Amino acid sequence: MLAYGSNMLTARMQERAPSARKIEIGRLEGYQLCWYKLSKKDGSDKCSATETGRPTDVVWGVVYQMTAQDKASLDRFEGLGGGYGERVVNVVTQTGRGTAWIYYATSIEPGLKPFN
Repeated sequence: MLAYGSNMLTARMQERAPSARKIEIGRLEGYQLCWYKLSKKDGSDKCSATETGRPTDVVWGVVYQMTAQDKASLDRFEGLGGGYGERVVNVVTQTGRGTAWIYYATSIEPGLKPFN
């Protein structure tokens, strides 16, 4: 399974999904990074790649490969179904175009800003 993470450190990803291996750097075209997901745990603002449809908007991130078992574990850690959904996206890398899945915020509050 290929995952695209715009806001995950490799060490954190591997804590949650031990099989996760960094494949390459990629970009989502027509997306922007927005901080409008309020954490219920600590009150911090979480980011999400949001589709804009504007080709000039780009979100850079990392493409990971992992097992289906670790994907299920990551779903629980990331709160899939509890403020986050997932979707398949087109990712552009140095080796070409491909698809991967991302988590995106479904419970949003526009106007939030990241913590300093």
